[in-house]
Amino acid sequence: MDISETVAVEFEWPEDLPPAPSTPPPSSAPPSTDSFVPVLEEDPILWKRLREEEDERVAVVTLEMQRIRVGDLYEHIPDSQVDWGVIGLWECRVFGSDCYGRDFGKRYSLSKHLHSKVHTVTTYKLSLVLNSVVLGGSDTN
Repeated sequence: MDISETVAVEFEWPEDLPPAPSTPPPSSAPPSTDSFVPVLEEDPILWKRLREEEDERVAVVTLEMQRIRVGDLYEHIPDSQVDWGVIGLWECRVFGSDCYGRDFGKRYSLSKHLHSKVHTVTTYKLSLVLNSVVLGGSDTN
């Protein structure tokens, strides 16, 4: 059956419908306060503690968000110490480098910087030092 062939159905209300319910008359008595929940006094110490806990959670979430958002940019320099506490997304987080904390403004610029000789050579030298300490040898170069 095509939509153009549909038949309209008429609806007829029955004539023996019950009457609509009547509304109760307005009461002149004031409303009862027994059913209301009493207002509790605010405990400033409790609110301060809750605020501190929430601030700590925000800090943890912020650090994790930064790791998720730009962590892949630091994967090629695993021996570098990355400071996730640096505020901002496009700052160099390689602790101890001359460019530590420098803002590169956008993802591409930070990525290009992290792949520069400054970081790759420094990471290589650091890995040599770490390997000599871990293996108990010494670097004679």
